[in-house]
Amino acid sequence: MSNHRLALDLITLYDPEFWGVADHDGILARDPTQTWDRMLDTIQSLQITGVEVTFPPGDIETAHRAYGSSQGLLDALGTRDLEVVSGYFGGLDRLTAPQDAQVCRKVIADAGQYAAGIAGAGGRIVIGGMPSLDSTVQRGGRFIDLDYLKRLADLVNVVGLAVAEQGLKFGMHPEFGSVFCRRREIDLFMVLTDPEYVGFCPDTAHITLAGGDPVAITEHHRDRVLLTHWKDANGPFDGALPEGEARYGAIAPKFKQVGEGAVDWHSWQRMLDRIGYAGWTVLELDSGADPVGQVRRARDFVQIALG
Repeated sequence: MSNHRLALDLITLYDPEFWGVADHDGILARDPTQTWDRMLDTIQSLQITGVEVTFPPGDIETAHRAYGSSQGLLDALGTRDLEVVSGYFGGLDRLTAPQDAQVCRKVIADAGQYAAGIAGAGGRIVIGGMPSLDSTVQRGGRFIDLDYLKRLADLVNVVGLAVAEQGLKFGMHPEFGSVFCRRREIDLFMVLTDPEYVGFCPDTAHITLAGGDPVAITEHHRDRVLLTHWKDANGPFDGALPEGEARYGAIAPKFKQVGEGAVDWHSWQRMLDRIGYAGWTVLELDSGADPVGQVRRARDFVQIALG
């Protein structure tokens, strides 16, 4: 029987309705201490013990403003019996030119600095997405060729090294709409990167949206799995994905809480048992107006239906 160590990605708590504000800017305008206190209190109330930090306001910089220092954050976590599990590094998501040496140097330096912040909060894993199709592949062709992937893999190897120098492990996240979400690109990228420095963080929902089988893909790369993101989706994304920020609004309705979409969760759990995965179960929704109720139902599904 599985023994789930549950964590929550803070992005799950980003719906403005949860905060009583009009939009995300309203959340960012709140007092950071009050915001972080409420996020941590909410996680504690759900009997979840792990935290994945992400974009503002649930990022390390805002946490430091809230509590004054890494030690202040550790104290706030400790009084609630919580711990930071991982952090999401967004530097690669916005990359447009993996052949630009100056751009690459900045991404590498930012990754090392970010990893140091996560390490200071007690985390052990940094997760990173990949560049979006919009910024890297010409519309009409949309080819992700081997030369491009080789350049990108060389950069990510060095990013992984920068993270490792801070004592952490680095894993790639298959964000739907990026150059790393379909089975072909995931397989190629895992071949082209060094397993010493680059791992894998399968996300059940994003792989499903890209038309893949999260069970088969994760089992195939079983030796690279560092962390698992648990989120549901109601099937592959149909039609053309809008460009830019509009894509997030198009994707959001496809996401579902764990147990309410197309993911075969029983097969997923059996696969994790087969490969001996003993890492964190990171529950996630990109946002939800009733995150407490949604996460509670997802938690109960994982703990009761999946054991």
